[in-house]
Formats: sequence, structure tokens, C-alpha cells
Amino acid sequence: MEDNAEMRAYLREELSGRWQVIEAADGEAGWETVREAEPDLVVSDVMMPGMDGFELCRRIKAEEALRSIPVLLLTARAGEEATLEGLESGADDYVAKPFGPEELRRRIENHLAARRHLQAQYRAELTVEALGTVVDAEERPFVEEVLSTIEESLANPDFGVGDLAEAMALSRRQLTRRVKEVTDETPGELIRTCRLQRAQQLLEGGSKTVAEVAYATGYRSPSHFSQVFREATGRTPSAYRQPHA
Repeated sequence: MEDNAEMRAYLREELSGRWQVIEAADGEAGWETVREAEPDLVVSDVMMPGMDGFELCRRIKAEEALRSIPVLLLTARAGEEATLEGLESGADDYVAKPFGPEELRRRIENHLAARRHLQAQYRAELTVEALGTVVDAEERPFVEEVLSTIEESLANPDFGVGDLAEAMALSRRQLTRRVKEVTDETPGELIRTCRLQRAQQLLEGGSKTVAEVAYATGYRSPSHFSQVFREATGRTPSAYRQPHA
């Protein structure tokens, strides 16, 4: 987001060779663009007519479905006070003008790489045990609510992404982006993961038959459950239960 046409063209030229660039000429247009496109990262000037970069950043960070998007603010304002204002608005980085194109590219890549690393970390850490989860503290409330909602409906074979989105008061698109951001799985994949992990827990308990486990985890038939379970674990439900009996 940059109101100066020459600077906007300069940024487009320097960044479009590596990333897809979407432009906006002011804060209001930028806000609508972020809501519609949900980009991987936002680069915005601070001094713009109408909504400035600080307010744009505050809005992004206040929106549940957008708050994890890194925001880099560009400004000619110097001094500690301006930097603090940028950071207090929730900005992930603050770049003072003039800056070199390579510096900006490296900062962008660092933030994108950090997001990829966190996605991998969250995916490795994510576990479902009843209503529990282990994730980064900042994302924990959201993930716990998602997992709790799924857990409550595991036995319902009709429960799907639309139901989860409605329960979370998000659109399907917003839910998909946020869940994918944190777990690197789509909501549908996460529901499947939760069903399978709960099935493993029930099989390890040894008190339920394979059919009972299938119906308890939302599968319409034991045969379908067995097929999905074997594809995911490499073992049939009966074979998986034997070492735990």
C-alpha cells in the first residue's frame, strides 16, 4: 500500500520478480484488498491520505482471520517515537526510508520463512487429546476452540467444514486460511486427523469394537473406517488394537 505512484511502481518492479504483488493506492483500498485477497504479507507506507499505515495495521491485527499476516511499515519519519508507534500498532517490522531494495527483499523473505517454520512447528506439535492441544501461546485460544468444536461433533458423520466455519463465526475462506496458517492442514484435513487420532485412542483403550469406534468417530460404516484408518496408519484397526490389548 503506497499512495505515491512512483514509489508504488518502484516497489512493484523490485518485488514482482520474486512474489506476486497486489497494489493499493491508499489505506482504505489497502484494507479492502487485504480482506479480499488475504495475502501472505503486507508492505505499507505509513503516511497515506485517509487511513494511514498505523490504522491499517491495527485493523489487520484486530481481525481474527487476518491477524497472523506479517505487516511491514515503510516511512520517512525518523526517530524512536515513530518506530515505537509503528510497533505499538502491531507491525511486525518497521523500515525507514530511504532503504535499499535488497534490504526490503531480505526482510520480506525472513518474515515469510519464519511463517513457514512456524507452520511446520505447529503441525509437529499439534496433538488432540480430548479437548487439549499444544501450540504457540498466541495461537492457542483459537486452535483450542477449533479442536473443541470438532471434538464435540466427532460422532456426527455429517459434520464438515461448513459446520465448523459457522460454529467459529468465520466464512469458509477465512477458516481455511487461518487453520492452514497454524496447522498447515485444511479444515477438512484437520477434521479427518482428529477423527483418526480419537479412533487410535479408543482402539488403544480396548473396550470398544472396531464398529463402535467407527461410529463414535463419525464414520458411516466400519468398512469405510477400516479403509481410511489403514491408509493413514498402514495397519487395520484390528491389527492396531492388538498390541494395546
